[in-house]
Amino acid sequence: MGSEKVEWYKTAKGKIYTRKYRKINASKHAEYKRQARKRHAEKYPDKIRCRRLVGAAVRNGFIQPPIDNLRNWHNHWEFHHPDYSRPYYGLWLTKKTHRLIDARKLECPAATDYLPQVERRLRTKWGLP
Repeated sequence: MGSEKVEWYKTAKGKIYTRKYRKINASKHAEYKRQARKRHAEKYPDKIRCRRLVGAAVRNGFIQPPIDNLRNWHNHWEFHHPDYSRPYYGLWLTKKTHRLIDARKLECPAATDYLPQVERRLRTKWGLP
């Protein structure tokens, strides 16, 4: 795309055009995103499973994310899984650090195993010994 096209999209007329185009093609875009998520889930089932398990553990209070003064901590911290076969084994990283580790530009620090903590809380919740 040429620089003049990019500049046109920034104008008032270009923004109106873009808004209309997105409104008309919203269902196509939604379907495309749905299909892309489905392909990703089929390609990486372990990754999806780990994300869901950790997300549920955080929502239910079994795993505590880092305490931060930020109002929206979930927009700042991410859980990194060095090994997807162990869903509760990982560490909390900032988004920037997480991207650098995934790109192998930084060495991954030692991770923590949250499995005993989750199991203990589940036993307490279910009333098991």
